[in-house]
This record gives sequence, structure tokens and C-alpha cells, in this order.
Amino acid sequence: MGVVEFLIQMKKSDDEKLNKPCRGALWTLRTAMKQSDSKIYREYALQMEAARTWSKLHGRVTKLDKTTNGTEDKTNAPGHIMISYNSSDRVLMTTIRDRLRTCGYTVWMDVDQMTGSTTDAMAEAVENSLIVLICLSEKYKNSLYCRNEANYAYDLRKTIIPLKTARDYKPDGWLGFMCASKLFFDFSGKYPNFEEPMSKLLKEIESVYTQNAKDGQKATTHQVRISHSDTNPTPSTYTRLTEKTVKKWTVSEVHLWLQKYDLIGVLPDNITAGEIALLLRMQKECQEFFYKCVQEVLKVKGLLSMSKVVWALDEISS
Repeated sequence: MGVVEFLIQMKKSDDEKLNKPCRGALWTLRTAMKQSDSKIYREYALQMEAARTWSKLHGRVTKLDKTTNGTEDKTNAPGHIMISYNSSDRVLMTTIRDRLRTCGYTVWMDVDQMTGSTTDAMAEAVENSLIVLICLSEKYKNSLYCRNEANYAYDLRKTIIPLKTARDYKPDGWLGFMCASKLFFDFSGKYPNFEEPMSKLLKEIESVYTQNAKDGQKATTHQVRISHSDTNPTPSTYTRLTEKTVKKWTVSEVHLWLQKYDLIGVLPDNITAGEIALLLRMQKECQEFFYKCVQEVLKVKGLLSMSKVVWALDEISS
């Protein structure tokens, strides 16, 4: 066992006389650890700094008891992660950026790579991204620059992952509409430490890259097939959208489907991918029960609304 591993183990001791000096020693060594050839050392050093930043931002004491082993190099993964933020959240978002980079992801943030035309640089960053992280805060919503970035990512069908950075803010206006059905991750101080929301965010990002790799698509066109075109869809567009694949839709993909077929407000906002797949099965195998379920359970009223649901499902199963 090396010195660093020993200090990490001893830091977990319940004896404060033992763990306190070990924490201090690790903090002193953090700069050297960040420059180490070991990914585990580099990541641990950044975790310590992230924990310290989190404590300063939210006035809390944070414990860091775990290292991440076996991190995979993702530098060759298609598309980078872009961070879109308001300057008031720069410290927090920089911490998140550093954490993502130690996990092997390529991250674009304006403080690193802003040269030439600001507009061109931001547009290119969105276009070449696989994922765009946006902030949920009043200041972000009121920023014209932030709105332009988010809207451009939305128009290009990028995978948008919202990060809540203001504890008392409830998304409203254009930002509320954009993120209405999206899963967000809370970095507002709700959780006692930085690693709790960060670990959940990492899992979501990993799932996006994994799904993208499975689909065999380029990062700039990563989305469910129904979102690739603004024209009327053709049967060939849906050759891969079986019940099995629909069940794997993310919350964002469900929202895109609802939006594509004007079903927002017709079907429940919280309808899941599994429920849509079940509707497909019922429509094929028991139409009488299908119509009864749509009318009585989903509360779809009127011939026009019913037709929207039927034709949207028909397009998937065509």
C-alpha cells in the first residue's frame, strides 16, 4: 500500500486524532496528486477541492470518503459536454467541469476556449456537443446569452441536462417550458455534499454516451429518431421504434415525442416511456380496452384529441 492509499484509509478512522492529520496531509498533497499519472489520485484531489468549494458555497462541512476506481477514458467519445451557465454560477460550474474531466469526458466551457467571435464560438460549441448542461436559476433565465445558447441546443435536439443551482427557484417562463419534463440534478445546496448530486449526474451522462454508442449515431445527430426531422415522418423513420426501444426512451425523448405530435396537454405530462409502450401493445392486441384506457384512465376527451393519440402511436408502429 502506498502513502496516499494509507492516508485515505486512515482518514476514514473514527478517531479524530488519527483522521484529522490524514485529511490535512491529503490536502497538502492535492497539487502533486492532480499532476500524478494515476487517474485515481487525480480524481481524488479534485474531489477534495470540489468538497471544499461546496462547503464554502453552502456553508456546510463535507465528508469525502470514497474514491472512484477504474474510471474509463472517454476522451475519444463522440461529442463533448458543453456547460451553459450564468456568471453567478461560475465557481460551481467550474468545479463540475473539473470533476467531469477527471472522469475522462471532454468538456467545453467558455472560460477555457473562447477565442474570436463570441457568437461563433458559442454556436460551434453547441453544434459539436453531445450533451449541454444548463442551469436552473432566475439569473440564467433572465440572461439573453443563456437563453440563446439553450434555445439553440434545443433546436438542434441536443441532450439537455438541467442543473438546479438556485435552491428556491422553480423553473418558469421559457426555461420552465424547456425543462418541464426533464430530469434535473440539484446542486443548489439541498444535499449535504457535492458528491451526492455529482454521482447521479455522472450516471446520467454515462447512460447518454452508452445509448449514443449503441445507436451508432454521430454526436451531432444524437436523439431518438422521431426528433430528427421537422417534416412529416415517413414509415421508414420508425423502423427501429419497437415497444422494446420505446420503453428505453429517456424523459427528454418522451417530451420530444409529446411535442412532436402536439400531445402536450392531451396526454398527462408525467406519462412514462413504459406507459407509451403499453399503449402500443394495447392498440395492437386489444383495441377496445385501448380506447377505454385512453378515455377513462388518461382522460383524453374529444375526437380531435383522441385522433392525435392514435395517429402518433400509429406512426411508431408503422
